[in-house]
Amino acid sequence: MVGAYWLKLGGEVDALVFSGGIGEKGKELRGSVIERCACLGFVIDRTRNEAVDDQEGEVVEIGKDDQRKVLVCRTDEQVCVAPRKKRIQNILRCCSSRWQDNVPKSLRSGSDPLHLVYP
Repeated sequence: MVGAYWLKLGGEVDALVFSGGIGEKGKELRGSVIERCACLGFVIDRTRNEAVDDQEGEVVEIGKDDQRKVLVCRTDEQVCVAPRKKRIQNILRCCSSRWQDNVPKSLRSGSDPLHLVYP
């Protein structure tokens, strides 16, 4: 799947984001995925990956590279839409300035961001 998204985005990928049960809790899975994505420039910091549960914040960076970030986004499937918007904003803040300059208006205003998550 990562390769398909990579091609669809024309290589303009700043971060791989792990979330949900296995993405948030599966340090072995994250390590394996990033190992296979090394050819795309993603590198995981093994110490940070092991210590995700000890870190504060909704978004935790576990990569070694500032150009290609590896993030873990804590999720709660029971939450409503408003916190989802904040979560997306937090992820965008962790990405490069190129993304911050191009943040969609829907994430800056009070409009519904669901079309970005579920087009």
